[in-house]
Amino acid sequence: MEASIEYALPYRGTFYWDVQRGLNNEWKKYGYKTHFNLFSEKVVPGLLEDGVPVVVGTTAALGSPYKNHWLVVYQYAFDSTGKLWYKAYDNHGSITTVIPAVQTLCALWIEKL
Repeated sequence: MEASIEYALPYRGTFYWDVQRGLNNEWKKYGYKTHFNLFSEKVVPGLLEDGVPVVVGTTAALGSPYKNHWLVVYQYAFDSTGKLWYKAYDNHGSITTVIPAVQTLCALWIEKL
């Protein structure tokens, strides 16, 4: 992996376009492109069924105790009330964290061109 130079942005935090730019920068040389959907619940189950891991953004505005953070989702399940849950890897904590999908806002994943 080639080192990237960090640069200052005019805002605080990491937005989906920052994650997308970073993934595209690294993975385009291998023939992959990053895709994005604002509503994770619409795309995550299908992508995981196809074996594609997904990066989701949690948000404090939707009640996430993670506040604004990024997690890699690798499993999903619906509870008895039909609520969607994700099992995710958190590089700042648990590798098996479980979060409600309603506390996430967007999803990013890579696909072969």
